[in-house]
Amino acid sequence: MQFTAFLVLLAIALAQSSKDYHYSLRHLKEAYQKEADLLNYLKEYNSEFQRHLDKIKKDIRKIKSEHEIAEKDVDNYFRNPFNSFHIIKRIFVDYKEFHQEISENKIFENFKHEANKIIITEEYPTDEDLLSSAMSIARIQETYNIQTSELASGLIAGVKIADSMSWKRTQEWMKEALTKFYPKLKSDTDSIDILEQMANITVNIRDVETTLNITETILKVQPDNLVARSANVLMKSLPNNFKEMIPKHENKSNRLTPETFRTYEAVCRDEIKQTPQQTKDLFCSYASNDNPFLKLAPFKLEVISLEPNIVIYHDVLYNSEIDFFKTKALPFITRSKTGATSVTYGRTSDLRTSHGTFVHYKGVPQLENLIKRVEDMTRLSIEGIPQVQVSNYGMGGHYGPHYDCFGDKLSQTPYNEEGDRISTAMFYASDVEFGGSTAFPKLRLNVKPRKGSMVFWYNLHTSGKKDFRSLHAGCPVIKGSKWSM
Repeated sequence: MQFTAFLVLLAIALAQSSKDYHYSLRHLKEAYQKEADLLNYLKEYNSEFQRHLDKIKKDIRKIKSEHEIAEKDVDNYFRNPFNSFHIIKRIFVDYKEFHQEISENKIFENFKHEANKIIITEEYPTDEDLLSSAMSIARIQETYNIQTSELASGLIAGVKIADSMSWKRTQEWMKEALTKFYPKLKSDTDSIDILEQMANITVNIRDVETTLNITETILKVQPDNLVARSANVLMKSLPNNFKEMIPKHENKSNRLTPETFRTYEAVCRDEIKQTPQQTKDLFCSYASNDNPFLKLAPFKLEVISLEPNIVIYHDVLYNSEIDFFKTKALPFITRSKTGATSVTYGRTSDLRTSHGTFVHYKGVPQLENLIKRVEDMTRLSIEGIPQVQVSNYGMGGHYGPHYDCFGDKLSQTPYNEEGDRISTAMFYASDVEFGGSTAFPKLRLNVKPRKGSMVFWYNLHTSGKKDFRSLHAGCPVIKGSKWSM
């Protein structure tokens, strides 16, 4: 009963609002510390409970020993007046005391009180966090085209497939489960549960051939299996051209053509690269931008695209500045929301799964120096931009294909008077072990995060019109944590 009460306690915590723990390294560290505190309380509870349990076991052994003696000759046993007294005392005195001790036991109450401080009074990971975490792994699998067998073998461990995952991916997982467990099955009957689930999946995606194969396998073992019989009859009743009648999947969440979205994923995987025509005139150099001071300490410039112009400045953000930015940002960092260019403006969205905040730089010497450096690199004035955005991407964190400028939609945004975003200057404040690149699908360009570097590009043509080639995205982070500003 007490353990059940503890589960109820956890269930109450799951009703709280999500903090998207898996997307933020900071929140993951908080969760880790909370789990450590809970573990300590569980250890204390276990020790106290064990002492209580040891006493109960001792009493049980004592009573059992008496019963074993009595069973040899019950009549003779009770001829001893002491034995008669002891059994009466145990029933009418000892058991009452034992019952009262259990009823008034404070061990669990003390544990619940301490656990409440963590689970109830503080924000705690929720069922939404669990679902989002699973979907992050699904997103990683989808974007990087990771085989289910690799994941199931431990390439990315601890996966729980969420209900909202695509039927196709779920089918692959079920197949992998069957492949791994089939050699260990004691009989064909043991595989029926998995096969039934697979049949439900293949029916939903209208995979006629696979459904018929699965259901016929089931019916060989269980001829009266209702799931298999129903699915088999349904698939056989469909017209021959049924597959052609199913509308093809389109990615509506970001209003991209399927081809563009496939290209984005391929660029993230590094399967599609720039053509020789795109790369033949690229170069690296030291850039002073006609600044006398920079002639003594020029920037390290790498041109990664000429049409449109996209460049990387290396080693232009220092560790001390990164630490300062993080210190300023961490107390205020929250789940990022979509910008004014999105149909989901101002709301959290699966299109953008990061945490971030804005840091005001005016009056802060460390930040003002950085802004001056950006102006020296880009030859643009940043006078009208009062703050710097800081973002953190955790496991599976990404920002789907989007534009930073508004184009024809500028008048519909809160930034109409300020004007459009001419360009983007983005610093990488961390290395990323795997994933997290910035992808430009229409340019076949993959920019890998490198701590201390800054990537710069123009969002608009010189005419002020949107440059559609500037479409870009943050690829999902597979391993590590990505910081940008």
